[in-house]
Amino acid sequence: MVNRRNVRIFKTVIISAIIAMIVIPTIIAIVQSVRIGYLQSEIVELYTQVADLSKRSERNSISNKPLLDSPGGSASQDEENPFKDYHPGLWIPTKDRAPDNYTENSSPMIYFTFDDGPSPVTDEVLDILKEKGVKATFFVIGREDEESKRLYKRIVDEGHAIAMHSYTHDYSKVYASIDSFLEEFERLSQVIVDATGVKPTVYRFPGGSNNSNVDPGLMKEIIQEMGARGYVFYDWHTSAEDAVGHSVTEEHLYNAIMKNINNREKSGYNRAIILAHDSSANVNLPKVLPRLIDELKERGYLFDSVTNRVQPEQFVKVGQK
Repeated sequence: MVNRRNVRIFKTVIISAIIAMIVIPTIIAIVQSVRIGYLQSEIVELYTQVADLSKRSERNSISNKPLLDSPGGSASQDEENPFKDYHPGLWIPTKDRAPDNYTENSSPMIYFTFDDGPSPVTDEVLDILKEKGVKATFFVIGREDEESKRLYKRIVDEGHAIAMHSYTHDYSKVYASIDSFLEEFERLSQVIVDATGVKPTVYRFPGGSNNSNVDPGLMKEIIQEMGARGYVFYDWHTSAEDAVGHSVTEEHLYNAIMKNINNREKSGYNRAIILAHDSSANVNLPKVLPRLIDELKERGYLFDSVTNRVQPEQFVKVGQK
C-alpha cells in the first residue's frame, strides 16, 4: 500500500516536472518574444528620429549657407543654388528677391487676390479685369490639363501676377511635414514655369498662415525654410467670405468686402489686400467685380498686383529673412 502510494507520488512529481519543463520555457519564449517586438519597435522609432534629425541638419546647413548678396541686392549671373541637393526647384536668386525695406505707395491701393484657380470662372474674371484696366494676383493650385495651362498663361500674358497656393490644396498632404510642403510647392512652381515661363516668387498658405489645422511649430519652420529660399508669403486684410464650397450672392460678396474696406478707412488705412476665391461655385464673383471696382475707383483707390516688392500682410511673423 505504501509502495503503491509512493509510486503515485513519484509519478506525479515526474509528470509535474515534465509539464514544468514544457510550460516554463514556453512562457519565457513568449515573454522574450514580446520584449524583442517592443525593442524592434523602439529601434524603428529611434531610426526614424535619427533620419529626421539628419534631414533637419542637412536642411539647416543649407539654409544657413550664406548667399552672395543681401536680399534685394545684385547677384552674379552664375550664383549657385545652395539648395541644389534638396528641393532645388524652390529657390529664388538674390537679384529676384524681396527688398530689405519696402517702399510703400502712399496712394490708396487695392490688391485683388484670387485663390484656388484656375476654374470655370477665371476667364470671366480676367475679362472684367481687362475691361476695367485692373491688375490682380492669382494664387493658383496645380492643374495640368490643357485648359488650366491656357488660363495660367492668360493670367501672365495679361499682366497679372501668378503666385503659388500649393499643388493639391489638401491640408493632409500640404501640412503633413515640411518635406511634404516643399514637394507640393516645388511641383506647383514647375507646373507654372512650364505653362508660362514665369517662376513665381510669392505664395499663400492654404487656410492662411494662422491656420488652426497646422501645428504652430511646423508653420514657423515652413516660413523660415521658404524665407531662406527667397519666397515671401501673403495673407490678406479683407475677405469676400466666399470660401464656403457653394455659391454666395452678389450682395454677400459686395457687403463682405466693402464692410472691411469701410472699417479700415475708419481706422486710417488706405491699403487693402482683398481675398476672393476663383472657384466654380463662386459664379457671382465676375458679376460683382465691376461694381466693386467702380466704387473703389470713385474713392480714389489705385489697383495693382502683388509681387515681392509689395509690403506683405502676414498673420504669423517669425522673421523669415
